[in-house]
Order: sequence, then C-alpha cells, then structure tokens
Amino acid sequence: MLVQLATRAAHLHAPREGEIQPIAMIIFELTSIITIAIPTFVMSRIEGRSFLSYGYLDARKLARFCWGALVGFVALCALVGILALCHVIVFEGRALSGPSILGYGAAWAFTFVLVGIAEESTLRGYVLFTLSRGLNFFWASIILSALFGLIHAGNPGETPVGLAAAAFIGLVFCFSIWLTGSLYWAIGIHAAWDWAQSYFFGVADSGLRIGGHLFETHANGNPYLSGGSTGPEGSVFCFLVMIVVALGLYRVWGRRPALRNKHSV
Repeated sequence: MLVQLATRAAHLHAPREGEIQPIAMIIFELTSIITIAIPTFVMSRIEGRSFLSYGYLDARKLARFCWGALVGFVALCALVGILALCHVIVFEGRALSGPSILGYGAAWAFTFVLVGIAEESTLRGYVLFTLSRGLNFFWASIILSALFGLIHAGNPGETPVGLAAAAFIGLVFCFSIWLTGSLYWAIGIHAAWDWAQSYFFGVADSGLRIGGHLFETHANGNPYLSGGSTGPEGSVFCFLVMIVVALGLYRVWGRRPALRNKHSV
C-alpha cells in the first residue's frame, strides 16, 4: 500500500532536476537491507546465534522505536528553530497541497524507516557486534562513526562540517545502542530526523534533496551557522542539539546500560 502511495505521489508533483523520488530510494534501501541481511544470517548460523541477536532482540522494541522517532522529530525541529532565530534559514511557504501532502508524507515516512533499518543494520548491527568483541565497544563506535561520516562524502553539497556532524550523530546512535541494547531507538530517531529534515521542512539532508517536500525552505547567510548546501546537519548548532540528545539518553538509561556485557548487542 505504501509503495502504491509513493507511486501515486510521484504523479501528483512534478519533480525538479536532481531531486530524489520515493520509488527510486525505496528500491535502493530494500536492496541494501537484503544485501546486509544475507551475510548477517549466514554468520548467525555459523556463530550459533539468532539472526535477530545483532541488535533486534528487545522486548520494548515498539516503545524504543516510537521514542526514538519522537526525539528525532523534536530534535530536528529544535535545530531548525535555532536556525530561524539566527535568521539563517528562510521559509518560502508550503510546496504541496491536497492529496499530495498525505501521499508524499506516507511514502517518505516508509522510505526513511527503510533508510534507518538499512544504515543502522549495516554500520551498527553485526559489524558493531563483531568489532566490539575484537576491540571494545568504545573503539568500535569511533571507527564505525568515522566511517558513517565518510560515507556521506560523495553527496553533492556535503561540507567538512556536515561530515563531522554525521560522524558525531553516528556516535550518539552507538551510545543509544550501548544504553538500550538494541537498534530500535536509533532506527526511530534516524528515520524521523531524515523525514523532518527532507520532507517536512524541505531542506537539504547531507547535501541531498528529495522530490515532494511539504515546505520550501533554504539556507541563508553564514554556512557555518545555516549549514549551507549540506542542510541543517552542516550547521555547528547540530552538534549542540545532538549533545542535548545524548545527555537525555544518559538521563533516561544511563544508570543501567544494557551493554555492560560486551558479548550482547
């Protein structure tokens, strides 16, 4: 049904050159999920573990995901609010109307959940589990977060500040896994952060823009403050917002981190 909404939405709004459409991204992310799921399944058989043991075993999975999604949306709204107060972001008005709002909104929500699953499973699933056993969780998080930042280097419009911010965000996601013992909170915040940034506010997301965003918004002024071509993630204020998110995580779960045992993820 959601794939049908994505297809229908694409016909309701004429895409601009360079904008990514839901269908193309859905296909890409599903391919990525399958690509990481197959070797993970094979290694789970070899190691005699459940396929879900690399971040997907959590009795509170729905609550973790929903709280992550809520935090992601609120955090991105807070970041955009700071940019607005500093007059480095300009709102031009609404870009969609009528049924295209629901169509694109649902299609991109589905798409960004897939993005969260694909990227979290790839960089903070089996690989994080394995590196944590070979090194320790701290160094595994540093290495994979740096890699997470570098992966974005090929995006058009990406900047050094944006790459550093992506790496820092990756560290916060790793921190959430150490505290909760699963990927669900990280998937939730990842999906909602991207959805709010790309669809709701219509700004660039790590230098990429999507077709069918709710509002027309663009950066203005000093790129170190506005994020420039990268989008809000390229703003120095992104680090401040993510520090607050990390402190909130510690406040809620810091007294009982789930990964005291380095052999469980």
